[in-house]
Parts: sequence; C-alpha cells; structure tokens
Amino acid sequence: MGRDASTKPIIPITRAIRWVVASILGLSGCGFGPSYGPGGPAVVSEGKLVIQWTYNGAVLTPEICQSLRIDSMSTLFLHRTDPSQGAEYINVTCGLDRFSAQHLPEGPVRIIVDAVRATGTKGTCRPYSGSAQAVTTTSYNQTPVTILLKQTTDCP
Repeated sequence: MGRDASTKPIIPITRAIRWVVASILGLSGCGFGPSYGPGGPAVVSEGKLVIQWTYNGAVLTPEICQSLRIDSMSTLFLHRTDPSQGAEYINVTCGLDRFSAQHLPEGPVRIIVDAVRATGTKGTCRPYSGSAQAVTTTSYNQTPVTILLKQTTDCP
C-alpha cells in the first residue's frame, strides 16, 4: 500500500510553521530568551519606588483633585545616567496618599509627575507639574518621595 497523501505533508508543514512562528517571535522580542534592541539585550527592570504628590503643602485627596479639576496623574521615571531606560504610568488616580511604582530602572532616577485635565474635544492639559530625584532599589522605600506640584499653565 502507498502512503496516505493527506498525512504526509502535515509533519513538514507543522515544522515549517513552528520555525516561522519562532523566528517571528524571536525577531519581535516576544520569543524565547533575551530580546535585542538597538542597544543590545533588553534590560529587565526590577526597581521599585513609593512616591506621593503634594500641592501647596498638602497631599492630594480626592476632594482637592476635584477642586483643582485634575482628572488623573502621569508619572515618568527616567534613569539619570541613561535616559533611554525609564517607565511611565498614565491615568494614575489623583487622590492617592502614595503611589507604588515597580519595573523601574534600578539606581538614580528623575521622577516627573504631571496633573492631567481633560479639555473636552481638544484633548488634555497639564496644569500642574513637579519633579524630584531618587534612587530605586529592588524593595519599596518606607517613606514616600514627595513630588511638589506647581502650577505650570492655565487650562480652559
């Protein structure tokens, strides 16, 4: 008897499909093992940091956020010696007494926090902003790093 023609090609096609999928995933950084970008292997960031934001000396509460018409916060953490390493959290709740961030670059970082206000069809405005410097480690700090927010612009 001859071979079953319907099952013979399945093995080579299956291997070929696996090879193509593995190649695509590997090239896109989603594969098995380290991903490579312009600077070499991707860095797994394990830094952690607790921050809080204040305005006029007060930690922002939900009531203060509402009175200032702040919809959310945007936080950016940039490594001070290699700004290509960083992390950003957007749409963070404004009225938190502290914010715990993880997957940050380890070591010295610059923290930039912007208050975000929706302006209808025109997008968003950032009426308050602040920054600070800190050092991230692999465990959370006990005392939050305070970001002093200052008015930067008038929003509609």
